[in-house]
Parts: sequence; structure tokens; C-alpha cells
Amino acid sequence: MAVMDEPLNILINKDGREMGPFTLPVIQSMVKTGVLVASDWAWIQGGDEWIPIERIPGYGVRMITGVAADAGPRRPVGVWVICGYFLLCALVIFVYLVGFLFFHFTGHVGDEKVAVPVSSAIIGSVLLMAYQVGVAILLFKMKRLAFYLIVPGLLIHLVIASGSFIMGALLAAGLLQRLIAIGLVGIDAFILYYIWTLERDDFLI
Repeated sequence: MAVMDEPLNILINKDGREMGPFTLPVIQSMVKTGVLVASDWAWIQGGDEWIPIERIPGYGVRMITGVAADAGPRRPVGVWVICGYFLLCALVIFVYLVGFLFFHFTGHVGDEKVAVPVSSAIIGSVLLMAYQVGVAILLFKMKRLAFYLIVPGLLIHLVIASGSFIMGALLAAGLLQRLIAIGLVGIDAFILYYIWTLERDDFLI
């Protein structure tokens, strides 16, 4: 088959699950990021049979733009941003835990005794850090499991953040507290929508 001038509309069959149609550059990007492998099956619109992705005309050669196919687009920017957000949350929790343990073993915070059980703080912090880091790794690998872990977690957090904003408004909380609550609600809503679009468009495996 000769390389076509027009963009190819290509269906993908991965493990019996049909996806697409996609253009060739998108498929090259998905292979590059590990969403697909070159041995997955592809059907070109107007073609006669399913063929491995690596046999698609033009796959693996230099694109018209001058960028090599094997150096195609990386993960969507939103994925990097969300992964960074979850890792930042894990770092904040780690800093909190270190600070808590420091004040616990020194026995006071200023003139006030530390009353929170150290075992509860350690277990809760470690579990939260494991969740944040695990989700970031799974999302970075474009795994569908990340979707199922993120959605319920963010929905719970969204409810808590919304409740904090409402209670803050009722109790006349300071402007900073209100802004933080609004910011958390906005971040959660954005991540939920973005993750949903990744799942809807079959970018997760």
C-alpha cells in the first residue's frame, strides 16, 4: 500500500476492544506513550483487512512536519499537570507528617501540648501519600485504573471542599479560607472533567 496524502482514519483493536477512529500522528503518539503497542491491530478506512499498527503506511517514518514519528507528541499537558498536582499533594502531606513528628517528639507546639495520636497521624499520612503517588504513577502510564481511583476520591474531596466553603460563608470565615475552599473545588472539578474526557476518548488502557 502506498502512503496516502490525505489523513488516514484508522480504527484500533486492542485486546478485543475497538477504539477510534484516529489519525496516524495520534496513533504514533499513543504508541510512544505506551497506550498502544506496535503489534496492536489497525483497520484503515477503505482497507480490506486488519493489520498490525507497525504496518500502517507511513508509520515509523519522518512526518511531513519534519518531526520523526518515534519522537511524536508526548502525553497531553493536562496529564503532566494533574500528575504534578497529586505529587505536590503527597509532598505537602509528607512535610506535615515530618513537622507533626518533630513537634510530637519535642513535646510541644509553642506552649501547647500535641494532642493528636501519633499512630493515627502516621497511618493516615502514609495512606494518603500512597494514594497520591499511586494515582500519579498510574495516570502517567495512562492506566484506566487511575480513572477509577481518582473519580471517587475527588468526589469525596469535592463534597468536603464545597462543605468547607459553605460553612465558611455561614461562619464568616476569613477571605483566605474562602479562597482556598473555592480553589480546591475548582481544581477538583477540572481534574474530574479532564479525567472523564481521557476515559471518554479511549486514551486510558
